[in-house]
Amino acid sequence: MSEAWLARIGIGLLFIGLLFFLKLSLDRGWITPALQLGIGAGVCVALLVWGDRLSRHRPSMGNLAFGGGIAGLIGVLAAGQNLHHLYGGGVTCSLSLLVALVCFAQALRRDSAVLCNLALLGTAVAPFFLGLTDVTLLAVDSLVAAALALATYLFRGWRSVLWVGAATSWSLLFASVATKWFNSASGEVFLIQATICAAWLGFWLVPVVRYLWKDTQDVASLWLTAFLPGLAAMFATGLLWGESSRGTIGGALLVLGGLSAALGWSTRSRAPLASTQFCGAAIFGGLAIPVILSGLPCWIVLAAYAVALHLAARASEERPLRVVAYLSTVVCYGVFLVLAVQIAMEYDAGWSLIVSALALLASVVGAAFLTATRPSSGVLRAFSYLGAIILILAAAAQGAHLSGTWATFLCGVVAVAAWLGAFGVRTTGQQILAHAIFAVLALAILIQLLNEGSPTPWLNPSAFAACGVFLLALFPAFLTTSRSERLTYLHALHIMGLIILWTQFR
Repeated sequence: MSEAWLARIGIGLLFIGLLFFLKLSLDRGWITPALQLGIGAGVCVALLVWGDRLSRHRPSMGNLAFGGGIAGLIGVLAAGQNLHHLYGGGVTCSLSLLVALVCFAQALRRDSAVLCNLALLGTAVAPFFLGLTDVTLLAVDSLVAAALALATYLFRGWRSVLWVGAATSWSLLFASVATKWFNSASGEVFLIQATICAAWLGFWLVPVVRYLWKDTQDVASLWLTAFLPGLAAMFATGLLWGESSRGTIGGALLVLGGLSAALGWSTRSRAPLASTQFCGAAIFGGLAIPVILSGLPCWIVLAAYAVALHLAARASEERPLRVVAYLSTVVCYGVFLVLAVQIAMEYDAGWSLIVSALALLASVVGAAFLTATRPSSGVLRAFSYLGAIILILAAAAQGAHLSGTWATFLCGVVAVAAWLGAFGVRTTGQQILAHAIFAVLALAILIQLLNEGSPTPWLNPSAFAACGVFLLALFPAFLTTSRSERLTYLHALHIMGLIILWTQFR
């Protein structure tokens, strides 16, 4: 093991040292640009020949040497185009693809995934080490890395090559997009966009083709490529074109979702493949909603979409789809909390905010009804009760001008609903939550009654709120089967009644 790692470090140092020496010698005027490229190409070819011969007796070290030669050749080709302008991008693209083809053939011949990984890493590192930031070069290198990784994975099924190739290709693509922001012509945008589309199609479809062709069980690669390439492509496109592309990206997300759903439906006899594609379609559809819509329509559609996912998961009994449905409900709840804070902070909250918050909370309630698993259903029910309390308090703060009396009474109604198990079977967690709500309400009313310094009429908001909570607390006081709970509530009701009478007669 130590010898193998020393060999890898040595190849890396040799690769970096060669690039540094060639750049330094050219800067000092020791050699001409053509001679620099000739020396670099000669050393790389020597590494290829030596690696090929060495791999017959020492496969690991031979593959390291061959991979280093491949990476070096790609760096030399990039330097010839961008540092010395000896030829154009077409020559670089053609020769780079030829080098990748040689690497692909050698990897299949030697049955070595390490060789391909080294070539991919060299393809990514060489332009940055040489200081090359040309958009065309980065896009071409990204296409070369994607082609090498996908072709190797298709014929050999090496998962490490697929993952390293995806990381390398998309890193170069995002570097190309970032470079476009600073110093590139507008005509190169279409080249980058074409490369983005090619990378998305390749990393999405090649694992599917291999799964259907070889009948393998590499489900991890299917999950990796079902939606991540599409999301990366949409994100890169958004960065490339800016805010003006929002509608186009939303439409593209819908198209991606439709394609994934169609592929999943056509391969529904293959359960793992169909599951990944259906989940990808669900993710694309959910992300398209906030991209295309905004405001009240966005949140209402998102709430309905989360409920629809729970319905689909319940009908298909697909666990991955159920996970996506839970995630969509969590997103709805997060947006609901943001809207509740906005309602509480605004002096005059509009009806659109209140209706949006109610729709999102209703979506969480619907998910609590539709979910099949008991623990998840209990958690969603608890979220529903807490969400109702949060919305009541936000409306009572100032936004919707809800009076404190009605807010207190509505919180008591939520407590009774939680104790009765309004969204399904009663659980211990729901009853504990109901007891906690009643305790907080009683304490708040007690403090409010005792702090009234001036004489108040018999009919006043504080007394109404106290009587309302008093009546609602009769439900757990008389309907519970637990003797300790009944005694606790009856004692609390007696004390609260005495305090109400004392404060009113006072």
